[in-house]
Amino acid sequence: FAYMRGMNVKASWGDMLLGGRLFDDLFFQWFLEKNPGAMEAMRAAGDEYYNLSFEAREFKEHFSQTMSRDRNDQCRWRLRPYGRIDGLTWEAFLDRASRYRVGESFTAFLKQGSTKTGIYDEILGQEHNLVEQFRTVLCKGLEKNHINNRDVGCIILCGGSSQWPFVADIVKETLKAEEDKIRTCSRPYVAVAEGLSILPSLQKKIQTTRRELEGGLKDFITQHIEKEIVEPINIRINAIRKEVITELYTKRIPKAIDAFKHNSGSLLALEKKICSIGTDYEPKLRETIKKHMEGLTLTLWETFEQELLNWFDEVGLRYTRKNLLVSHYEGVAGDEFRALENLDTSDCFKLVANTAMAVTGAASAWITAEICGGTGIALIATGPVGLVLGGLLGLGSIPLAIYGVRGLKKRIKEISIPPSILKLVLGEKKVKKLLDQNREAFSIQVRTTVEKKMETWKERMKAHIQTIISQEIRALSEINRIG
Repeated sequence: FAYMRGMNVKASWGDMLLGGRLFDDLFFQWFLEKNPGAMEAMRAAGDEYYNLSFEAREFKEHFSQTMSRDRNDQCRWRLRPYGRIDGLTWEAFLDRASRYRVGESFTAFLKQGSTKTGIYDEILGQEHNLVEQFRTVLCKGLEKNHINNRDVGCIILCGGSSQWPFVADIVKETLKAEEDKIRTCSRPYVAVAEGLSILPSLQKKIQTTRRELEGGLKDFITQHIEKEIVEPINIRINAIRKEVITELYTKRIPKAIDAFKHNSGSLLALEKKICSIGTDYEPKLRETIKKHMEGLTLTLWETFEQELLNWFDEVGLRYTRKNLLVSHYEGVAGDEFRALENLDTSDCFKLVANTAMAVTGAASAWITAEICGGTGIALIATGPVGLVLGGLLGLGSIPLAIYGVRGLKKRIKEISIPPSILKLVLGEKKVKKLLDQNREAFSIQVRTTVEKKMETWKERMKAHIQTIISQEIRALSEINRIG
């Protein structure tokens, strides 16, 4: 077995003791069993080794070709002058393959040909299930080399043994491969030789194609990949902004202010309440970002695959999604979540604190202005509104000079204000105007925060795409090295 990516062999494995020679021996024993006395005649004529190594192989290949066409068919074989065998079925073969033991002739051949003592001990004198042994070797190699079903885009069956029906069955079952993922040829014995015969003309065309790809790679990344990244990210960030702004500035903060107006309390308490709304919402912001960014990689990769297929088609390469290496995007898949794991949203929620101070500051300033009679220097309110406010707030006739304007504003934020005044200073239109002024700043900060964090992810994705395209180009270069 060999696992290849981009014309590079990433892993190869097998069992050199499990091969066509064992099946040759199986059919040789099958023939001898049906033709008693054939062995003595072969030895007398000196044909024993020839019939085992050549005629039995011909018999095996004839049977495998017949069964590959129709497993319900029966097979026959004649070996002159030693006899014949009729009515061979697929079921009979599987039965013999499941309890195979190395025959006498093959044992003698192995021992004579081996220069290392004990090399064949593990197969001599033991019963073997040849079909299941094939499955075991395949599975162990996949596991050892960490190859899973998603890693395999195409399966090529080549060589005489690939005609065995159980080979395709086991490969498809083990790798959970659809029929169209399997590639076979009508003449598996000569497939490699035919490929080498057309290699020179193929190499010349590929060299031209490779140069076109190398020359156009930078423009492809700039004109196709970078542009394709921008819009999906913008769409998702705008969706995040809309959801967050609606939740905070249309629902939660206005609701808190409205509830506060109907109960007496200090502006400082309102300020803390608005800040706590921001703090409480921070985990929700992260959840909202994750929700909207979910699947971004997969969506973009589907677009990139098509862009790449179109580009390859323009330069004369015929690829499908099934055999395109770009399908292996696990190096970047999910990185949009990892990129946001340590997302710092503190700047966003500083603006919520600014909103809180803007609301309470405006209310405090209005009350101070009314108390000061609009001049900012009166000892106590000279107008009726200021007089009433001063009395309601418990300021009495205390001189303004004791506090100063700044001190008075601070004092006003600390004292409990009755609902009648709160409704006046926190009117619906006033609050809406203040929130509108702050929501846009918050929205811009959310966008800036996410964009800044996603910049690294975008660069990683572009680099990964460029690496994969370079692998495809190198794969074309590898073909030119054959020969």
